[in-house]
Amino acid sequence: MALVQGQKLKISALTQENALEIGICCRLKAPGESIDITCFGVDENSQLTDERYFVFYNQPASPNREIVKLGGSGPDDERFAVNTAALPNFIKKLVFTASIDGQSSMNAIADGYIRISAGGRELERYSFSGRNFAQEKALILAEIYFKSEWRLGIVSQGFNGGLSALLKHYGGQEEEEQNHGLAQHNNEAHKEDAPRPGQEHSGKNDSEYSGPVRQIGDQGSGERLSQRCDQPDADRYGGKAPAQSELTVLSDENRFFSLPVRQAEDMRIHLTWRPNRRAFAALRGRRADQQLDLGCMALLRDGSKHLLQNLGGYGGSGEASPYITLRRIGSGPAASDILQIHRPELIDRLLIYTFIYKGSLSFADLDASLQINFRTGCLQIPLTSPAEDRLFCALCDLKSDGSNLTAVKEEAYFHSHSEADSCYHFGFEWMDAT
Repeated sequence: MALVQGQKLKISALTQENALEIGICCRLKAPGESIDITCFGVDENSQLTDERYFVFYNQPASPNREIVKLGGSGPDDERFAVNTAALPNFIKKLVFTASIDGQSSMNAIADGYIRISAGGRELERYSFSGRNFAQEKALILAEIYFKSEWRLGIVSQGFNGGLSALLKHYGGQEEEEQNHGLAQHNNEAHKEDAPRPGQEHSGKNDSEYSGPVRQIGDQGSGERLSQRCDQPDADRYGGKAPAQSELTVLSDENRFFSLPVRQAEDMRIHLTWRPNRRAFAALRGRRADQQLDLGCMALLRDGSKHLLQNLGGYGGSGEASPYITLRRIGSGPAASDILQIHRPELIDRLLIYTFIYKGSLSFADLDASLQINFRTGCLQIPLTSPAEDRLFCALCDLKSDGSNLTAVKEEAYFHSHSEADSCYHFGFEWMDAT
């Protein structure tokens, strides 16, 4: 049975699966213009209170990959993988939209559809064409929303103002110089001076997070903000993670955070990033094909040293030394690297770094933040003094005294791996290509 505009139904009536795939096609009558397809994760008031749940071509996944932009395949212009069971409690609705940035309007659609699948099987489909619309520049196609349980609603509503109108409708804040009406992410202007090799830089967090935030002071004290934090990795602790965990943000003046080694078991580390306002002004509508790789230099307590990074295939091992693994989820611009620490009691020191492997943007064009998830909370290290002319950034130095693991924010920029190693004294042998 084909779905119709305004129809609503329970997803449980279609499937018992939580892992869904949403396929969308919007085929224009005239070639030369494209339609951008996005997904908004909004709260119970239909507001985009956490911009990390705006999934689009330059932010292809939500923080813990509950929503992932998969790209087109076959007749689908775009696909999204959605795991409703993994979404944080404050996300109550997923909105699937399409927008045109060129001269055409939605009445130029020759044919289109949105379909929902699970387990490799298509469950339902809603079809539409330009006959359903006039001069609209953007569409809300469908919603997956929570009302006692997850449900599907076919909306098919247009907006004359395009993606910027959609952003305003869902509480996004638009700035005039931003391309595509993206909501503001930076709260502080980037510093103009590029840092010297080995110089440490850090700064106040400029992103929002749905959890209690503690700015660590010189003596370890700080202010707590009354925000909820949904434990991102509760499942891996057998559902026994605390109902509220704490996000700690390392700042420019206060760069240290310590925790007991036992709480660092299975610690997971990943990097989030996206182009900032400066980049969108420069790109002028072009999409950024960027790849940032995550890696670490490790020194264990037995004196052995190890390198982990995907370039060169150094993935580590969870069953043997160094008991650290690096794995990549996804491919292309949607790829995400995750470092996992399996035996933290063996660590003497880790230098966590990132480098720009390919793409036209520099660190000065990116809003990036390192996130470290451990048993009782989350540590966030935002990059706030980016260098424009360097491709390597030392993010965090993790040091152990056997009982406690201390994270030190670095944000030191270098021209190469070898230059960083010379500063931090691990003593690897580097090829000229690095």
